[in-house]
Amino acid sequence: EAARAGEHGRGFAVVADEVRALAETAETGAAEVQDRAAAIRDEIRALGLAIRAAAARAVAEAATGARVARQLETARTDLGSLAEGAQGILAEALRAEATTREAQGGAEQVASAAEQQAAAAAQAQRAVAQQTEALDQGQATAEALAALAETLRGDASARASAEEIGAAADVLSASILEVSGAAAEILAAIDQISRGLTLQSAAARQSATAMAAIERAAAGARTGADRALAQVAALAETLHEARAALDGLADGVGQALDGMRGSLDRLGTIEAGTGRIETIVEGIALVAVQIGMLAVTGAIEAARAGEAGQGFALVSGDIRALSRDAAGGAERIRGTVRTIRDGAAALRRALERSVAAAEAEVAKNRALTAGLAAVTADIADLERANREIARGADDILTAAAGIAAGARQIATAAEEADRASTEAATAARQQARGAEDLAAAVEEIALLADELQGADE
Repeated sequence: EAARAGEHGRGFAVVADEVRALAETAETGAAEVQDRAAAIRDEIRALGLAIRAAAARAVAEAATGARVARQLETARTDLGSLAEGAQGILAEALRAEATTREAQGGAEQVASAAEQQAAAAAQAQRAVAQQTEALDQGQATAEALAALAETLRGDASARASAEEIGAAADVLSASILEVSGAAAEILAAIDQISRGLTLQSAAARQSATAMAAIERAAAGARTGADRALAQVAALAETLHEARAALDGLADGVGQALDGMRGSLDRLGTIEAGTGRIETIVEGIALVAVQIGMLAVTGAIEAARAGEAGQGFALVSGDIRALSRDAAGGAERIRGTVRTIRDGAAALRRALERSVAAAEAEVAKNRALTAGLAAVTADIADLERANREIARGADDILTAAAGIAAGARQIATAAEEADRASTEAATAARQQARGAEDLAAAVEEIALLADELQGADE
């Protein structure tokens, strides 16, 4: 239009050149805005995918966390059962200890009674041997005296021999009295042995009863230890699974934390891009204003050109309309940018809260992992302790079986000793009767000696 107007179009040509330059600037800015908008769109899509993936992972980890919570609740219940079992084992151990003291007292009584019986039995055996020897010698002496008395019967010179026989008979009678006293002592010793055997038998029965109680207590402790070992094994497996799941949760939280930090970085890129777009759009809006002003100038030039400027007027109107459209588009872009920036700010706040929560969860997971490690170590100690309890119970059962066998042997020995004491009492009574018979023979010898002396007178 400026070329067609010739000389009248020179001013409009200047306006047209200026409009074209401003339009090129606006076009360059618009192209950059378009590129940056595409980049922001891609970043927002990637950010949305990352957030959706994090949400899905959080849902899965929540289910895993619920499973871990159930496992830990099961472990807590098992620990309560273990505590009750430990109380039962402790009660059995206390009963076994009390019963052991009773058995020890019974064993001491058995030992004391056995020592007394041994001493009394040795004394009785020596007395019986001495009594037997004395009776044998007395009987032989009595028989010899009786034969001598018969030989001297009717012999007138036997007065002196008769006196000797009488004196010997008196000595023999005194020996017989001593033998009778020894027999009484033997019977007293045997009676003491019998009473000791009664005490020993009662103590042996008490020990046997105590050993049976100890065996029951040890068997109860063994059963409790076996049950505790099974519970400990199940608890260790539960804790192992919980720790594995917790490690997975910790890894998931770590990955989520890294993802949220990456999302914050993407969000920073989006915010920087929107800031640049806003700057460019403000420039485009300014260019639109300038173009609008140039359009007014073009309209003035058209009016000045008169008939030749009619085309200028049409072009200026179109330029002014386009500048208004550009200004409206810039305003819409600014509104969109503000919306994006507000959403990005809200998302940043949410992500920062999520990052803080994730960091707190990481710290909690570390503490929980350390706690589970300590519980696992305690469970290992419990397993070792219950194995020791089981071995100790086995040792107690073995020892109790040996002690019970010893108690039965003591009871058998007591019965044998009782029979032996009965036999010894019978022998002592027989020896007492022999002493009585010997005393009667001595009396006959004494009478015979008196007859011999009377015959000599």
